[in-house]
Amino acid sequence: KIYVKLYSSTGDSWGNIQIMFKNKMALTVGWCHVGYDSEFEKTPKITTVPTIWRITKDQNTQLLIWCNDELVLSYKFTTSTRSGCVTRYAKDVTRIQFNGDQDNASDSYKIVKGLSFLISAI
Repeated sequence: KIYVKLYSSTGDSWGNIQIMFKNKMALTVGWCHVGYDSEFEKTPKITTVPTIWRITKDQNTQLLIWCNDELVLSYKFTTSTRSGCVTRYAKDVTRIQFNGDQDNASDSYKIVKGLSFLISAI
């Protein structure tokens, strides 16, 4: 599982993104849904090690998940069952942190801009 906590410039943790590797890969967007809510639209072709995951935000309306340059999931914040999801994820990410207790797939990361970062996973 990839489990990334998102932080603001003031150091506040305001969200998290989890990618679960099961029979079907699934995503949860913290504070937007309870449990794993979105199965991947495409099963990623994982042919390289490490695998490069790119997570970006499209004009604050959706989260885009890429695996080795292939779009595998687009998650619209407006589909959230909880109020506040859209405004919470409109924030910029200045720091991320892997949740060491629950993340067993991530090696390193690089923030590119705003809510856009690359994760190198095994």
